[in-house]
Formats: sequence, structure tokens, C-alpha cells
Amino acid sequence: MSENAGEHVHSRSHSHSHSEEDNIKKNVTKFVIGGIIFAGAILAPLPNFYEKLFCIWLVTLIIGGEVVLTAIRNIKRGKFLMKTF
Repeated sequence: MSENAGEHVHSRSHSHSHSEEDNIKKNVTKFVIGGIIFAGAILAPLPNFYEKLFCIWLVTLIIGGEVVLTAIRNIKRGKFLMKTF
């Protein structure tokens, strides 16, 4: 087996990169965590509207944080309505 970084041998050949696999796992994890928080915000008897709003805002940042940060950076640079998904 090779000792080079990122290289390894499998008994079966397959055509995907492990960074793609890691990316999928990361996205699934974000959606699961976001879904749990969202369900909790909707179903929990939170006494304050702002507590529910905060939970929904938190879900937005967890699931779409990269898009939100890119949009904020673009707005700061004067680039409105850029398509960067």
C-alpha cells in the first residue's frame, strides 16, 4: 500500500473521490441537525415568538450558511444578486 497522502488501495474499483463522499456526509449531517432544530422550534411550546424565530434563523445558518456568507461578502463588495450556489 502506498504511503502517499490521500492514496490508498481498495479491493474493488470505484469512481468517486473521498472528498465527494465527505461532502455528502457533511451535507446530510447539516440537514439532519437543521431538521431536528426546525422540528423542535415548530413543535416545542416556546413561550416567546423570538425564541422560535431564533431557532429558525439558526437552521437557516446551519443549512445555508455558506450561501448566506457568500451573499454577505458579495453585498459588501457591491455585487448584488450574484448567482453563487
